[in-house]
Amino acid sequence: PYSVNSQLWSDGAHKTRFLALPGTTQIEFSPDGAWGFPANSVLVKNFYLDTIRDDPDSRRIVETRFLVKVGDSHEWRGFSYRWNEAGTDAELLPSGWTDRYTIVDPEAPGGEIHVDYIFPAREDCGRCHTFGGGPVLGPRTAQLNGVHDYGGVITHQLRTLNHIGLFSRDIGEDYSGFPRWEDPQTETESLEGRARSYLAANCSPCHHPGGLRRTEIDLRYDTPLAQTRTIDVPSQLDDLGGINRSIISPGDAANSVLPLRMMALDNRRMPPLASGIVDARGAALVSRWIDALGTPTSVRGDDAAPDTFTLRAIYPNPFNAWTTIAFSLGEA
Repeated sequence: PYSVNSQLWSDGAHKTRFLALPGTTQIEFSPDGAWGFPANSVLVKNFYLDTIRDDPDSRRIVETRFLVKVGDSHEWRGFSYRWNEAGTDAELLPSGWTDRYTIVDPEAPGGEIHVDYIFPAREDCGRCHTFGGGPVLGPRTAQLNGVHDYGGVITHQLRTLNHIGLFSRDIGEDYSGFPRWEDPQTETESLEGRARSYLAANCSPCHHPGGLRRTEIDLRYDTPLAQTRTIDVPSQLDDLGGINRSIISPGDAANSVLPLRMMALDNRRMPPLASGIVDARGAALVSRWIDALGTPTSVRGDDAAPDTFTLRAIYPNPFNAWTTIAFSLGEA
């Protein structure tokens, strides 16, 4: 079993992950690149839905996906299994499928919501697991550089995998110098790191150099922000009802195309595949980060101190992206 620091949004599904290697074969470890998996490696991901919102006791398994490396080639093939309602057996799907699940939600109108869960077709796997983005998206150093709960034993994943001989070389015990993506939902992590980590996991498999030809933005985690081609860059595809909106307008998430696409549910939605529910927490995180990219607060001092404290009216008022607060202090 393994877990990732930054998860792909899958309409609120919970996941467990496993990797399997044939015999005593090993992974060629890379600190900052893709890991080299041996022939016939298998990656497994289980998907669960809470039939009662935020109630783990109501959780049921709905899908299992396999990603299988084809011999010694660079090709990986994906397979999707649909579980029966009792959770006792799953059948391989020959093509894409959609099931509707009812989720009890006291906060929703009528006390429930309906989730149209999308099972991807086999050919859909290649839309995210690309050669440029990497056929294997989860098991990489930046994603596994953290702890995992092994049935009550919580320890560092890389140390565990190294200890059981999964890697072709000893990577030691100190991983502080290895890359690491932040958990987007951990408030103690930096806002920028969490937002970039979220975008890397959810968007960069397509949005990277050589990826989508319709737009040339680069949302990989390590790409400097100024080189992502998003800051103050007009959207070439769709302004989503606005006028000359930029992909990211620093300090103004409400007029930035990037988070607006995350919140769309029509054909302008991002990501466009296998998702029909907005990730409200993810969109809020990215919006907070963009708003924080605005002009920083500055303080200007005067040589002569006024006699008394004075706070003047702010202007403009009301305001959106900026306002001016003028005040005088009775002492330096």
